[in-house]
Amino acid sequence: MHGNTITLALHYSFSFHQDRSDRTILTPWVKFLWESYRQCLELLRTNSRVERLYHDIAKQAFKFCEKYSRKTEFRKLCDNLRTHLSHIQKQQGSATAVNLNNPETQQMNLETRLEQLNYAIKMELWQEAYKAIEDISDLMNKSKKMPKPHVMASYYQKLSLVFWKAGNMLFHAAALFKLFQLLRDQKKNITGIWA
Repeated sequence: MHGNTITLALHYSFSFHQDRSDRTILTPWVKFLWESYRQCLELLRTNSRVERLYHDIAKQAFKFCEKYSRKTEFRKLCDNLRTHLSHIQKQQGSATAVNLNNPETQQMNLETRLEQLNYAIKMELWQEAYKAIEDISDLMNKSKKMPKPHVMASYYQKLSLVFWKAGNMLFHAAALFKLFQLLRDQKKNITGIWA
């Protein structure tokens, strides 16, 4: 028994020190990577020629925040994206400015905000999820083209979950009703095609 206790104590001690040294080595790299994402987004935010890259980096930053459980950075990222969007709205007219009336730009912004919503829900950051929903709603209202039905169905499901977590049962029920209406209408369209 005594030998097993010593072995267990040594293993625990080694694991503790190994974990501590891993954190000591890993933390600067994680901070560097976060700062790299932040700087890239800051540099690319207003140039329409690198718009796709901007959105790809934002999505990579969401994955980074989830992978390393960086909730504070995720909140900052969401705030930065919101600020970037408001700056873009104010800077319309420049030769390289991002044009928010362009359907492709609207689609990229919507996809990015939907990813933001997904990661906010995965990380259980309900306030950020709610803010993402507000952004998505604003983008949909500005868009001339309605998102595809499967995108809307996913959106309504997530919307109902956020309202459920907030304890707002009336809005939760309203989101589920919108989902029901959407699915019912889609079923009519499908059966109308085959009939």
